[in-house]
Amino acid sequence: MKILMTGATGFIGRNLKEHFELNGHEVKNIGRKDWSPLSQLTTEFYVKQMNKISPEIIIHCAGEIYNQEEMYKVNFEFIQWLLKCTKEVPYKCFINIGSSSEYGANDKPMKESDALHPRNPYECTKAMGTLYAETFARMNQKPIVTIRPFSVYGKHEPAHRLVPTIMRNLREGKPTTIAPGMHDWIYIKDFIRGVQSIIDKVIAGKIVTHDIFNMGTGICMNNEEVFNTIKNAMGLEGIMIKSDNYMRSFDTTISWKASMAKTCSVIEDMSDWIVDMDAAIADMLNDEKLLTTTEPHIE
Repeated sequence: MKILMTGATGFIGRNLKEHFELNGHEVKNIGRKDWSPLSQLTTEFYVKQMNKISPEIIIHCAGEIYNQEEMYKVNFEFIQWLLKCTKEVPYKCFINIGSSSEYGANDKPMKESDALHPRNPYECTKAMGTLYAETFARMNQKPIVTIRPFSVYGKHEPAHRLVPTIMRNLREGKPTTIAPGMHDWIYIKDFIRGVQSIIDKVIAGKIVTHDIFNMGTGICMNNEEVFNTIKNAMGLEGIMIKSDNYMRSFDTTISWKASMAKTCSVIEDMSDWIVDMDAAIADMLNDEKLLTTTEPHIE
């Protein structure tokens, strides 16, 4: 199949791109530099290009997490532009990668039907993008579905994030400063399995257009538990320094986990999911070992 992606150079997008290419699909990426919401010429050009490419699947992964000045443009205007440019394309499935952050703080498992209470520009603009996609799907009868990832970790994850930081510090014998925080952690391979399952169901007509699905595990772990789980899985000794100084304004110490009832009812068979973080870390280490042993030796 022909697949059109945005954000294919990011963490989630890069993993999805590798997955689809490995399975024989043709993937084309559109980056931020390829569009401008203020340029009618750009839009008209890409309407023609999209019709020419005629992708069967579109996956919108692009997002801005850190730069507040870019959030409205990337998290909201980009999806508006993409939906406009592909409106006449008879695609079979459009996946919008949203965010669990759209929910805002919640002390109970987050359901797709929950009201959204964003607390900052990132959460707000991601919620706006999802609501726009949902509205566009209803108005135009397009097969658009939003997937809300919880805390994804694994291959290609940025080095500054928690899991790779812990793994690196353990290997280097350095202490790791841990701030309070609770997350629902989902392994990237499980996330990809979930996305693929949702795509298959949409194409088969078994999912209602404009629907939303959580992608997590329904298990909440605090950062201290994450450190100890990784340490034990790697079989290394490590020093953990607890500090409130590194806690971000949007972090929570109460609860942050997905209600997976709706997603599980659609995916049905999740027997190949890894779920447990200790097993996922072991899988990551095994992949690293395989990569090392299969790399060509150069004299």
